[in-house]
Amino acid sequence: MAPHHLYFNSDVLSFDTALYKVNPPLRGEKNRKALLEGIKEGWIDAIASDHAPHEWESKLANYREGSYGFTGLETMFSTINTLFKQESIPMETLIRLMSINPRIILNQTPNYIIDGQIADLVCVDLDQIWEVNKENFQSKSINSPWIGQKLEGKVVHVVKGSKLLLEGGQINVI
Repeated sequence: MAPHHLYFNSDVLSFDTALYKVNPPLRGEKNRKALLEGIKEGWIDAIASDHAPHEWESKLANYREGSYGFTGLETMFSTINTLFKQESIPMETLIRLMSINPRIILNQTPNYIIDGQIADLVCVDLDQIWEVNKENFQSKSINSPWIGQKLEGKVVHVVKGSKLLLEGGQINVI
């Protein structure tokens, strides 16, 4: 399950631009609500970014000629956190769908904090409300339908093993 299928519906589509062009395509509001119900009922196992950066120009092309997908890493947590708060879906569900279950699906041990063991950590500011803007993107591309939207919660630090990869929202190492 990708964040954009939970957040947007086909009402945002336009033949003039490929900004919302994804595969599988966005569906109607009834389908979007059914996906949210699937999350609430536990039928959906994981949420993944479907990160697909493209040149900005390819997304500004008309729908038929434009590229499928858009950048999703920098907005994934905030998008799902914002949506889950609106839908009264608990944080435990977000953690399970975005962290624990994907590791299980990939036959990896879930990453729990255990005394004496090196942990991979993602630190978030749950209260930070921020506006998505292309100037702050660190991805290869800035093609995001969330530009200009306000989202709640932001990833501020990422630790992988003993390396601080993201500090204060800025990439530390490449």
